[in-house]
Amino acid sequence: MNFSRRTPDDLSPNPLTEAVERLGAASVINLTESNPTRCGFNYPSDLLRGLEGPGALGYEPEPFGDRKARETLARFLAAQGEAVDPDHILLTASTSEAYSYLFKLFADPGDAFLVPTPGYPLLEHLAALEGVRALPYRLKAEPQWPLDFDSLSGLKDPRVKGLITIQPHNPTGSLLSLPDQNRLETLCRQNQWAVISDEVFQDYVTDRSRGSWVPPGVLSFRLGGLSKSLALP
Repeated sequence: MNFSRRTPDDLSPNPLTEAVERLGAASVINLTESNPTRCGFNYPSDLLRGLEGPGALGYEPEPFGDRKARETLARFLAAQGEAVDPDHILLTASTSEAYSYLFKLFADPGDAFLVPTPGYPLLEHLAALEGVRALPYRLKAEPQWPLDFDSLSGLKDPRVKGLITIQPHNPTGSLLSLPDQNRLETLCRQNQWAVISDEVFQDYVTDRSRGSWVPPGVLSFRLGGLSKSLALP
């Protein structure tokens, strides 16, 4: 069976996974674990009680997601000091689904998005499944992981539609410095790139003002994740 070229052609485990398997799970403290149900948290006994009411059996589909849920999320963000109109919130099943919508919205097959490296490997697969190319730009292996703007200046592909940032970054945990934000804003304006700011780990940043980046005057989308915010699956 020959599968689409959009599917990965190499399914072998990466070097980190191979190293963990060689060492054995019992001898490794895995700080990259992203499944909270395997982290030993004690969840409240009444956590799922809200699903027991008759309202949970109703189905009233809305394109942007349940209105009450969006209003609740807007109130949660307001409590964090961020004023967001519920009409500017779109609920998806996951950030992966959000990426798929955004790739479809901006890119034709063969277009590209800029993604940071080192980075989250799932991004390349999500892009490939939408027929989109993921072009890497580098983070320097230095304190604070600053952006390597030389790697960005060399990306003159006219089919680049947007730039992806991860705040805080996965896997380095770094945040964009203010100088890097300003330079990126200028690049995005000049090239008319949309910005996708992946902020699923923002709630783990002690200074929330640094965990988000929305460049003024640039079409921007912020991705959050309820599973990360609440440490739930």
